[in-house]
Amino acid sequence: MASLPAEKSTFPTDVEVLNRKTLRLHHTDIRPMEGQPRKFFDEKDLESLAESMTIGQEQPVQVIRIVGAIERPRFELIDGERRWRAARLRGLMLDAVETTSGTAIQRFEKSVRANLHTPLSPYEKMLACKRLADETNFTQTEIGKRFGITQGSVTLYLKTAAKLHPEVLLLMDPSRGPEQTLRMAVANLLVDEYTPEEQLIAAPHVLGMKTTGARGRLHTVSGIRTMITAKRLRRPTADFDPLIHGLERHERWTYNYVRLGSAVFARIFEKRSRSDARRIIHAIERMEKILGSLRELIEKTQPN
Repeated sequence: MASLPAEKSTFPTDVEVLNRKTLRLHHTDIRPMEGQPRKFFDEKDLESLAESMTIGQEQPVQVIRIVGAIERPRFELIDGERRWRAARLRGLMLDAVETTSGTAIQRFEKSVRANLHTPLSPYEKMLACKRLADETNFTQTEIGKRFGITQGSVTLYLKTAAKLHPEVLLLMDPSRGPEQTLRMAVANLLVDEYTPEEQLIAAPHVLGMKTTGARGRLHTVSGIRTMITAKRLRRPTADFDPLIHGLERHERWTYNYVRLGSAVFARIFEKRSRSDARRIIHAIERMEKILGSLRELIEKTQPN
């Protein structure tokens, strides 16, 4: 690594830099941005980039000046950590452009947008969406527009970040390698069908797997409650949402008929036989019995 002169500083004397003036800085004069959205940097890619930068740097990094800093580092990166890391490998100087500082969250947002040309991993996008949702009043649609992703993707990322067990969340870090990383689709499966405690048990068994394979593997994992009903392997803990959604859907559907009123029902049945009316009445009686039994089962699960 090339050594720096003991006395001569690379700190620019010209403070007016908003005209896109390029600065020449040693990599030790720059520190990475705290909370940088990109978490994973491929070592082979950095080696290749470092080799090309010994010939020349095509695009300057973007930095802000650290207020009050006298000793290195005196600048903080906004965009260009791959180039900074590559320069560090070879002890190179870096071309840099100073930009306006703004707030920490504004710098973070700018850094995410700057990384769109080298796509972030789903894990990195998820953490970026979570931070912006936590620290701003942006809607999910606004976050999606800023990060170049759909509102649906933002919703999925935020749900996964909120409901996945914190220790399982760490298994999504791509720096673990493809065979030891929990894929986003499988993480969504764990969130939708497993409790946080079950996620801890299940996640190590499905690292590196796609959804179909993971679903099959999870049926064999001990400690996760499954049972056979109607010749089908199922998880009772995953059945709550279908139960409530089915009941609410049929409630709305039936209520829409009740709202029609007696006048409309008179027209519906004016050309129907008495047996048609009895069929519906008998169906209602059967549903009353079924719903009564369902209510008893639910009440038994509740403490007195």
